[in-house]
Parts: sequence; C-alpha cells; structure tokens
Amino acid sequence: TMADDSRTELDESQILRDAVVVYGGLMLLIVFVFSFVRRRYPKIYNIRSYVEGIETDLAKDQFGLFSWVWGVYTIVDDQLMEECGLDAACFVRLIQMGWRLSLVGIFTSLFLLPVYITAEESSETASVTDRVVKSTFLLVFACLSSVGAHGTFSRSLVFAATISHVPSGSSRLFATIIGAYILFGSCMYLILQEFEW
Repeated sequence: TMADDSRTELDESQILRDAVVVYGGLMLLIVFVFSFVRRRYPKIYNIRSYVEGIETDLAKDQFGLFSWVWGVYTIVDDQLMEECGLDAACFVRLIQMGWRLSLVGIFTSLFLLPVYITAEESSETASVTDRVVKSTFLLVFACLSSVGAHGTFSRSLVFAATISHVPSGSSRLFATIIGAYILFGSCMYLILQEFEW
C-alpha cells in the first residue's frame, strides 16, 4: 500500500542518512587521529627520517597538522621515486590517475544530466521507480530541509535526472554512448600516459 511505500522510503532515507553520518564522521575522526599521531610518534610513521642509511630529505619535512594533505601534491615524481622508491611513486601516480578519471566522470555527468532531464515524457518510463533514486532524493531533501533550504527541488526532477527517464529507442541514448566513449577513451589515454612515464 501507499503507507507501506512511504514508510519504506523513510526507512531507506534514514539508513542513507545514518550511513553518511556514521561513515563520514568515522572518516573525519580517522584523518584527525592520523594527523595527530603521525606527528606525535614519527618513528612509527616515518622510518626514513631517522634510520641511518635510508634517511631522505623528503622524509625530514613533517609539514603541519593538516598541511601534509596539500604538501603531498607538491612533491615531484622524480623526487618521490628517488627518495621513496618506485613502488611509492607508482602508487601515488595510480591515485592521481584515479582522481583525473573521476573528474572526467563528473564532467561527463554535467552534459548527461540535462540530456536526461529534458527527455520527452513517456508512458513507458512513467511507472519506473528506482529505490536508489528514491532514497537519494529523500536523503538530499532531508539534508536541504535540515539547513533550511526550501524551493523548487522536486522529486520528479531527481527521477528525471537518471537514464531511466529516457524511453527506449530515443535518440538521447546516444548521449550515454558518447559519455561512455569519453570516459573509456580518457581512461585509455591516461593509461597510455602512465606507460610513457
């Protein structure tokens, strides 16, 4: 029934909200504890700063409590490889490649969302319900409501922003194919750049 559906939606949104609060808070706590402990006990986290024979200039720079996050991005690949080894350099480059690929995904979604939202209404897609989209809508709406943001944010807009709003056979599905080619092509290009390194 309709009452059961709304109760389920609320339960799902509560689960998502709780997950964001618990895991987001846990992540922030872990980063804060790590930032504090790594400076308090440098012998545990920074062996290359005190062991003779493997000491490096890079390891002696401790940065600040949180400035290490930005300091990591200022280190040049050659310096990292020379002072920390090839495995550390490869690991950092892999993370950087993942970050770049994530940016491509974000920019791809920026052109796909308007394509999905402006798709024509269809009886084929009118009855499509997606539990993840419902839960995401309820979570976003609950967050906006908790900070006092009200306006024209509507549930139908969230449903329209997914590919499930585009009817089969629509020419708008080519945008999804183009987006996939952009993402996969970027991935292959970034991998090629890593091979050249």
